[in-house]
Amino acid sequence: MRPESAGAAVEILDLLARADELAVAAMAAIGDGDDQALAALVEDRGYLIEAAVSACEALAAARPPAAMGERVAAALRESVLLGLQARHVAIQTRDEIATALSVLDARQQASLEYQPGHLHGTIDVTL
Repeated sequence: MRPESAGAAVEILDLLARADELAVAAMAAIGDGDDQALAALVEDRGYLIEAAVSACEALAAARPPAAMGERVAAALRESVLLGLQARHVAIQTRDEIATALSVLDARQQASLEYQPGHLHGTIDVTL
């Protein structure tokens, strides 16, 4: 095993571990409704993923031993799955909010229809 390959693999695993931590934190931020924290976490995770991709390209050029390549590939798969899970949580949360807003709008419309003499109004929602 070449020392530069081992160093690159350790760097990749470290970058992916930090990216995974950010994905978990992003899911928590989604649950908390903290848009600012979510945006910062997603941006930071993007930088870590870009760095990991560059390190993977360098590692592939160094032709690491198969066991090391498998370990890095497993870490990559796990990181991708966490990213997909965070995306799923975001989509699910967005859909729940859209549904809640639609229900609120429908209730408002219904209540306005039964109030004589009042101006009719709506809540405009853009998703």
